[in-house]
Amino acid sequence: MTGTRPAALFDFDFTLLRGESLSLFLQFATRRFQRALLDLPRLGARMIPYLLGKYTKTQMKTEVLRILRHVPEEERPVLVAAFLEHILKPRLFPAGREKIRWHREKGHTLILATASPDTYMEPVRKLLQFEALVGTRTRPTGPNNAPVAVGANCYGEEKVRRMAKLDFFANTDWAASYAYSDHPSDLPMLLLCGHRVATNPNRSLRKMAHREGWEIVDWS
Repeated sequence: MTGTRPAALFDFDFTLLRGESLSLFLQFATRRFQRALLDLPRLGARMIPYLLGKYTKTQMKTEVLRILRHVPEEERPVLVAAFLEHILKPRLFPAGREKIRWHREKGHTLILATASPDTYMEPVRKLLQFEALVGTRTRPTGPNNAPVAVGANCYGEEKVRRMAKLDFFANTDWAASYAYSDHPSDLPMLLLCGHRVATNPNRSLRKMAHREGWEIVDWS
C-alpha cells in the first residue's frame, strides 16, 4: 500500500560532505594517536589484494577501524566528537544542510544512507537530525574492543534492502520522495524515488542525469 509521507534519502560522502569520510577519519586518528601509525604498513599491504578484488570493502573498513585499538576505549567518544567538530562539520556543504532543513520543514522522513561506518556516522545523524541512519554496521571485538565492520557493506542495492526493513518504508509515498547522491552506485536508491537528484555528480552520473532529465545540483 502506498504511504502518505514522502521521504528524503541522502548519501553522505561527496554528496553532503566534501571528501571521503573514512580516509579523513584515518588521517585524523593517526594524527591524534601516533601509535596508530604502526598500522599504516599493514593497511598499505592490503591495498593490492583489495584492488584485485580479493579483499572486500567491508574487510577494508575493518582494517581501517582497527587503528582504534591504539586509542583507549574511554577516549574513543572524545576522538569521534573531535572528528565531527573539526573535520566533518567544516566540510559539510551549506546548501546540503539547507536542503535538509527544507525537507524537515515539509515533514518528510529524513534518512541518511551511507556506506560509511556507524562508528562516526551515528553522531553525524544526530547533528543533522536525520530520523534514521542506514550505514555500514560495526561492533566491538577483541581484547581492545576495536570496532569491526559486520554484515554487508551498505552500498548500492544493500542501502535499499536495509531501508526496506525499517518501519518507515511501507508508509512512504515513494513517488513523492527524493534521493540525493553523487555516484551511480546509488541508482537503486535514486530509482526508488520519484525525485532523483544528481548531487555534485561524477561524470558518469551527470551524463545519466542529463539523459534521463533528472535534477542536477552542484553544492560545491
